[in-house]
Amino acid sequence: MKLPNPTKSKRLGLIACLGLFPVMAFAAGPQGCVPLASFDTDGDGAITADELASSSATQVADQVAAFLAKYDDDADGTISTAEAEAVFAYISADWLEDTLAFYDTDGDGAITPADYTKLPKSLRPLLADADVDGDTSLSAAELQAAADEQTSERLARFLVKYDTDSDGSVTTAEITAIYQTQVSSQVTALLAKYDTDGDGAISAAEIQAAATSSKRGQRPSKH
Repeated sequence: MKLPNPTKSKRLGLIACLGLFPVMAFAAGPQGCVPLASFDTDGDGAITADELASSSATQVADQVAAFLAKYDDDADGTISTAEAEAVFAYISADWLEDTLAFYDTDGDGAITPADYTKLPKSLRPLLADADVDGDTSLSAAELQAAADEQTSERLARFLVKYDTDSDGSVTTAEITAIYQTQVSSQVTALLAKYDTDGDGAISAAEIQAAATSSKRGQRPSKH
């Protein structure tokens, strides 16, 4: 069962990633929008091929470090199935706590028929999957089972995405390769958007042309 939790809007970040502010950000990366300034390491208003390469390497290293900090509990450079599962179990427990806080109006640790009648009609179908006994309520056991199912589903998706050799663990090498591919794709998109002369770098003039074209609702033209 996936009952929604109140979340903060990420609309502004999405707008930037969609390119409405193209000189500020060019793409949505693994950790959000990637600003052009992050590649301009010497601050001269242009981005050389060397800056692209060095900045890409730094981004990959930072992303790998953040990933390991989140999942690699024993800091051995490898994320075991148990380590990943522990993270997702924590997320599911948090979801369960929020779900009860939001939907359990009488505070009895379950979503009872009385709670159910107070739910918006659009949300009631969401109870069906977790309501195993069909009594139009969710007991504490049913809610815990739903949380456990979410943990298992998240773990399965995690392993499919990151355990590229299917050995039941995720190594630093596997993570690095994935992020290198993602960052490389971002750089390719960046060059396709701004490098109008195809020299593998982005000049200050090309950045300014992109800004001007954006204001006019146009795209920079290739030479």
